[in-house]
Amino acid sequence: MGNPLTLLRSWCRSVTNAAAANECCGKRGVCTEREELISRLTSLVTPIIGEFGVELVELQVIGRMQRPILRVFVDKIGGVTMDDCAVVSRRLALELDTVDIIETSYTLEVSSPGLDRPLLTPADFHRREGKEVRLRIKGCKKTIDGTIVSADGRLILDTPAGRQEFAFAEVEQGLLKF
Repeated sequence: MGNPLTLLRSWCRSVTNAAAANECCGKRGVCTEREELISRLTSLVTPIIGEFGVELVELQVIGRMQRPILRVFVDKIGGVTMDDCAVVSRRLALELDTVDIIETSYTLEVSSPGLDRPLLTPADFHRREGKEVRLRIKGCKKTIDGTIVSADGRLILDTPAGRQEFAFAEVEQGLLKF
């Protein structure tokens, strides 16, 4: 199979999102250029997009570092519009050009995470309160369909079998039903 440390370093060099980059940096004690950039960008981007009532779902830096593509996925309760993305994009572009974190030419993309994106965090479920979802519970082969009643502290669903409550640690993922 290979040396676990070598495999970890290889995986860490390939990560493109802030959570994975921070996890890698902590395990190894050092960050690659990409991981460091993701961490710095996340710190810069998060408060700026908050000014517009949206939150950061994921930040990716992909492609070659000589001309990277910065993908910023944002969301809010009720979903984001194209206008939301355009306003955030203009503001981020202005700030990124001012602070010059990315020293080369880059492409900035701001979008919603998409309707088919898995719901993984409490914030994902909170933004979708009132919507129908299909849950996959850790260690369970069956899925559970229901409507999100609440996602404050615990996930509460109205299901055909009645109201059910789950700790977020039990939930593997949720998918919106269409």
